[in-house]
Amino acid sequence: MEKGRSMAVTCVGLSCLDMLLLESATPATPEHICTFSGVKNVPGGSVCNTARALCRISVPTAVLTVVGEDAFGHELLDQMSSFGANTQLVVRSRSVSTSLSILPVFRNGGRGCFVDLGANLAMDKSLILGTDPEKVLVALRSSHIVHFGYPHLLPKLQGVELEEFILEIRDTNTPANGPIFTMDINGVSSSDPNVLCAPLKHTGLLHANLEEAHLLARKAHLTESANLSRGDIEQMGDFFLEQGLAIVAITLGAEGCFLKINSDHAVLHRNLGRFANPFLDNAGEFVFQKAFEAEGSINATGAGDSFTAGMLAALHDTEWISSNVSPSRTGLDLLARAGAASSLWQIDTAKSHANGGNFQNTHEFLNRAASSPTLIELPSSFTP
Repeated sequence: MEKGRSMAVTCVGLSCLDMLLLESATPATPEHICTFSGVKNVPGGSVCNTARALCRISVPTAVLTVVGEDAFGHELLDQMSSFGANTQLVVRSRSVSTSLSILPVFRNGGRGCFVDLGANLAMDKSLILGTDPEKVLVALRSSHIVHFGYPHLLPKLQGVELEEFILEIRDTNTPANGPIFTMDINGVSSSDPNVLCAPLKHTGLLHANLEEAHLLARKAHLTESANLSRGDIEQMGDFFLEQGLAIVAITLGAEGCFLKINSDHAVLHRNLGRFANPFLDNAGEFVFQKAFEAEGSINATGAGDSFTAGMLAALHDTEWISSNVSPSRTGLDLLARAGAASSLWQIDTAKSHANGGNFQNTHEFLNRAASSPTLIELPSSFTP
């Protein structure tokens, strides 16, 4: 990392090289032969997806993950550097293989996923801090936001182990002086509370999709016949907030998203640090935000991470939030709109291809998000 330069966000955690099978048919059975039209390799996983979306909107971003000394690892690093991420902290190890995902991108807009987690299975605090732990910790402490991705897929860096990692980075006695910690989850296969319970009480912002939130909060998989009310979704959000989280964001697919902020000012100051002030007047409030309408075809790969990136960009710019708050638009509204807009720029091919899909500066993106019209009202109930 460049000497003397602080990163706005450092993305930490799971990475992989995604091999996209483009325009894939959807298999009728596991044995069905499916055609596709071309292959594209792109950096994937939380670290890469979030960093790419942040760089797209000109947020200075570094990455910290583990890759192997192999062809996939070299390609992953080259591509992350090419989209603007600072890769100097990335650990390269001969003892692991770079993670690889095969992602058939279906013609109907969905996608499949087959993954070899590789280096992510070995990633623990010792490995990720590398041969010069103090250097890495100094870099992390100089970041404004440390964003951690996919603890459920990192068996050696979750629960108490992840909490210990957070506490090495954050000065909990004077949180306004150091980075805040945010988190994205994926790969949730059980309702085991131990993965998140310890780290949540140090976390400023958590993103989960509806299926993940339902499994963790309601201890059951979301079924196709489920009919969830707004109250049901708010209760899911409360499940995470009651564990000491400052802000929860649950994405609802094509229906948009739900955000809620903790009602306890002490939690907001502790876990949002220097970024707390624009949200104190809205403690305990929530918002449902409709998704923005796409103009082109949809590729949903990376949608959730891009949503999170938009929120992080807005969260980091407290001056922009404060100047755009109005009686009809709270800081939480602005976070939701930034997330929805960033996700749209990722999944809508008409937007991702325009001008290379990039913004000259972060304010250009945030102002676009704030001025985008809200679409039709959200429904009173939600189905998966």
